[in-house]
Amino acid sequence: MDQIDVNHLTFKAYELTHHFFRVFKHVTYKDIPIARAMIFNFYRICAIRNYADLESKNENMSINQKKKLFHVLFGDEDVRYVPYNPNLSQKPKVIFSRFVDVLNVKDEIGIFCDEYVKNNQERPPYINPAHIVPINREIELQLTKKIQMVVKDKQVPTFFRRKSFHIWMSKQLSHIIQLIDGLEIIFSKNNIKGVVQENSLLPMNYLLVHMCKQRKIPTINLQLFFNSHYQLMSMNVDHYITFGQYEVDRMTELGVPSHKFKILGNARFDRIFTEKWMSKNHLAKALNFSPDKLVFLYAEQPIHPVEVNEIVMSSLLSSLNPYSDKIIFVIKKHPRQPTSTVSSAVLKKYPFIKLLESEEIDLYDVISSTDVVFTQFSCVGLEAILFGKPMISINFSQNQINREHSYFTKNPLVSSAKSPEQLKSIVKNLVENSLNYNKSIIEKQTIYRDYIYTDIGISSADRIKLFIKNTTGVKV
Repeated sequence: MDQIDVNHLTFKAYELTHHFFRVFKHVTYKDIPIARAMIFNFYRICAIRNYADLESKNENMSINQKKKLFHVLFGDEDVRYVPYNPNLSQKPKVIFSRFVDVLNVKDEIGIFCDEYVKNNQERPPYINPAHIVPINREIELQLTKKIQMVVKDKQVPTFFRRKSFHIWMSKQLSHIIQLIDGLEIIFSKNNIKGVVQENSLLPMNYLLVHMCKQRKIPTINLQLFFNSHYQLMSMNVDHYITFGQYEVDRMTELGVPSHKFKILGNARFDRIFTEKWMSKNHLAKALNFSPDKLVFLYAEQPIHPVEVNEIVMSSLLSSLNPYSDKIIFVIKKHPRQPTSTVSSAVLKKYPFIKLLESEEIDLYDVISSTDVVFTQFSCVGLEAILFGKPMISINFSQNQINREHSYFTKNPLVSSAKSPEQLKSIVKNLVENSLNYNKSIIEKQTIYRDYIYTDIGISSADRIKLFIKNTTGVKV
């Protein structure tokens, strides 16, 4: 089965990213290729936009092109060995990045890094390696001159000689230099035995992997979700811990060696199976509605452009409004959204809406006590499936970025609305034929669930910690 909905545009964007690496291959600091630390930002900001108007959005990639994608990104990655002299007076430690704190690792055996921490007192124990040292202006000047020398070559594509590109690259340069210097201090002052992260595509994450490879230190990534580009760009590690067989099949389809994968689930979902969650009666009391109502949940996402959210919300309200006397529509605002998609005027117009803007009710309580969950491509979709709730995926957009997020709607086992008309038909069945329709959704979802997530109900945290111990020698 074709696992990923990608097209020729995607391949061209990855090719341009690879070209970026090759052009600036010799712009290095401490034997680290600076361009590779910019992999995700370049792909997302430069490569996709550069090809967006040049290629047909409907031209599918060939099987051979897909198989080449991993090699396109990492086939010629040059890692120069650096002798590592750990500080043996220190306990053996593992470096962890953000999103892996669900493992509940003991502070004394971990160093916790997050390049988004604004200062190193903001969120202990997390530190930003870039804040450990001041910027080395001399090195910044040397690397800037190297970049300028590279683009003077007339054989270099015009794209890399644009002023806008230079501004973009120079803005990231000082941050990457500081990260490298800060991480080097962390390595030298400690006895590092491994690194565990949720990705290796952001600058700090990539640098941690590359510097560990230089020092022959094992690297582990934990699958965060299903975004194709996000996962593929994180496959340069030694070990990749996945939710289930689905991710192995998806990534090997793109040329990733199968020996990298270990199917252990993800600790972030353990709470679903180990804790007790709110019932529908309790939610009805908390939000002041009759428990006889059919409850629909939609967890918003901070999607850009905002018009995507507005179109989806408008379609949801249009589909649900004919059944306003029978339903409750719970909308959960995303923590990263400044405001919800629904205005106060909309709330007045549709009294069946219950908007949750704060964190006073746990999202898992809401999922547990709802009847149906809508999502675009949020992790809430997977969480609903793990809770055993009917999940409806909505994907009206056909542009490139959202095609990367079509993992739910692509699979025939997932009930999906690819147009407002389809959404109306699904809602009608959910309300008017709920028993039989829900049963058919759950039957298909169960097959899908067992494919994407392994060993439902078993603690992933314990298994992942054991794997880290066996790989690094450090008991976490």
